[in-house]
Amino acid sequence: MTALESSTAQDQQSATGDTSTASDEYLDGIRELLPAIAGRAERTERLGSVPDETIAELQAAKVLSALQPKQWGGLELDPTTYFQGVVLLGSACASTGWVASVLGLHPWEVACLHQIGRAHV
Repeated sequence: MTALESSTAQDQQSATGDTSTASDEYLDGIRELLPAIAGRAERTERLGSVPDETIAELQAAKVLSALQPKQWGGLELDPTTYFQGVVLLGSACASTGWVASVLGLHPWEVACLHQIGRAHV
């Protein structure tokens, strides 16, 4: 399923009133991380990099594979949901939000490549 098809499917779920979606679970998972990320925001700025424990939390919450196709272990969420998550992260720590936005796009970019290109990544 492409990102467009995923987005269309989620629009259809919204129209039928189904609020129990992967998107909701994804965003709820990010909301759970916000207090800890906000608590490390000053240290993140001081270090000039996102702490390892924050990266581990982002990976565990599948933030970095939210756009990645399911066939490669990702959530294959729609871009709107992904960027809603990035905005939430940025509200707790701007640097963490920015890093997550960049790292999380890479799997989607690779998925957009022709299969020959993907084989070389």
